[in-house]
Amino acid sequence: FGSSTPSHGINSAPPLPAMRLSLATLAAGSTVDFSVVLTRHGIRTPYPPQGVGNLTAEAIREYTDQPFPPCYPPGPETSGIWGTSVTAGLTPHGAKNIRKMGAYMRQSNFSDVKCHQVTLYSDVDSQRDNDTATNWTLGAFPECPELHTEAVIKGNAMLFNQGQETSLCNVTDEEVLSTFVGGPSGGFEALRKAYQLDIETVDSAVQCCPQATCPGSAPCNMSTLPITYKGQFYGLTNGAFQQGAYWGAFMLLEALNGHENYGNGKLS
Repeated sequence: FGSSTPSHGINSAPPLPAMRLSLATLAAGSTVDFSVVLTRHGIRTPYPPQGVGNLTAEAIREYTDQPFPPCYPPGPETSGIWGTSVTAGLTPHGAKNIRKMGAYMRQSNFSDVKCHQVTLYSDVDSQRDNDTATNWTLGAFPECPELHTEAVIKGNAMLFNQGQETSLCNVTDEEVLSTFVGGPSGGFEALRKAYQLDIETVDSAVQCCPQATCPGSAPCNMSTLPITYKGQFYGLTNGAFQQGAYWGAFMLLEALNGHENYGNGKLS
């Protein structure tokens, strides 16, 4: 159960419907030795738009004055909306969803698997991943209390690391990476133009941005934010493209978490 890209969850069965097809194909004269589930974490609260710190109203106001809900500090208009005050944490709705997923997989795919035959792997440094793993087993293996605690989760530095483990996979240099997003010449204009319509669609709900976020640009909106090289495994740039992706994900998480007015009611 992982947070980053690639994100991995390793357990006892592969996703549907591939599992059904493979079992039906293998049923005649073959034996299934083991199966694997790979999944990302469940529905979480967003990061702040800056990528660090807590999701507060102040962090949101750096990009928009629209009433997007923070989750921190705790309160009726923050954690009361998301169900938790933990930034980027698994929400109660997300935990319930994962338990249902586990129960469905158990019923459909591996009802005869025993407790001792299950092994959990997760990014053990990420609480939402650990919570996803234990909620999955609560649904898939309710009779196995030993699988419902973080103590049994195994980590793996090569699968689950935030880009620090380079002993086997060297990080490509900035010159090469920047070419993946059009190159820095002209402020990554190729990247901006390729996604401008999508960024503008997102911005129709967000209504970014305060003038201070794009000095020298008039008018200041999401698609005019300067794009600069960032070089992180989860995002190569800062600026227009990154904020478009961030706010799109924010509104998706709102919708998945059951918010009635996700995207300020401006997106379907």
